[in-house]
Amino acid sequence: MVESIDVNTYQSQPKLYSYDELMYEVAFPSQGELVEIENGLTLRKIDENCYVYGLDMLLTKEQIEDLNDIINSSYQNQTRGTIVTQTKYNWPNKTIPYTFNSNLTTAHRNMINHAIDVWRTQTQIKFVPRTNQRDYVEFIAGDGNSSYVGRIGRKQEITIHKTLGTAGNMIHEIGHAVGMLHEHQNFVRDNAIIVHENNIKAAFVGQFKKITGNQHVHNSGIYDMGYPFSSIMMYPSLNSFAIDITQPTMTIKPSYLWGGSYRTGDIWISQRKFLTASDRAVVALKYEYPYDAATDTSLKHEIIHGPPTP
Repeated sequence: MVESIDVNTYQSQPKLYSYDELMYEVAFPSQGELVEIENGLTLRKIDENCYVYGLDMLLTKEQIEDLNDIINSSYQNQTRGTIVTQTKYNWPNKTIPYTFNSNLTTAHRNMINHAIDVWRTQTQIKFVPRTNQRDYVEFIAGDGNSSYVGRIGRKQEITIHKTLGTAGNMIHEIGHAVGMLHEHQNFVRDNAIIVHENNIKAAFVGQFKKITGNQHVHNSGIYDMGYPFSSIMMYPSLNSFAIDITQPTMTIKPSYLWGGSYRTGDIWISQRKFLTASDRAVVALKYEYPYDAATDTSLKHEIIHGPPTP
């Protein structure tokens, strides 16, 4: 049994985590056992083909083997977006078939539909109601917010927390299903941030290990503003990995001159409202369609313009 997150304590903290009411992105709280894989990374094993990585990312056994190869690689290209590059995890024709589980409330469905609309309007990823497709996503209500990473070759669930889930959480989790990872694992992160392992729960220290070989490379021109603090996949300085959740697990390096509106001193908040230029560009690169942030008329509230309206 793995230590669960105290939701009541977490929820009582100042709302620095995002502009949604609560960013409770965690898979199967209090379930599974901790296991160490070949490269020394600790994951939470739910069953023989489901492992939890980074709190809310679900990986298959095949993906675990890929992760061993990735973290042990020496890939050293610069990146502004963190996403799996293996094309076998892509959704064919940029299309994700989906269904709604019967346990979803009208409120859940409205939040999920909003998240789908964000992805439809801000990328070329398409969502279609499932008919008879083998590979598809089922949205379901559960005890956390979570998703598999990329297309896994069968039905896969995106879970919305039954009482605490938000539309913003669903935008983030769909990002995982598309193939995106967390930006705090971006291998160039040491140029911009400091990770405070002394304030990270022992079981989660491994979730801050940098990933290298699976990151796409791109540059979005004038919108490529450095480390992607405002990415939909970025976690805030204050988060549930912490031993003391009133103190940050990550801070901005004093020498880093980023002055975006998400920064207050050496900490930053996260947003779960929109896909930033770096998010859109890396998805376009992965799914092989053209993207130019400078001509993207739907790109609003980017880091240089300030945070989105709550």
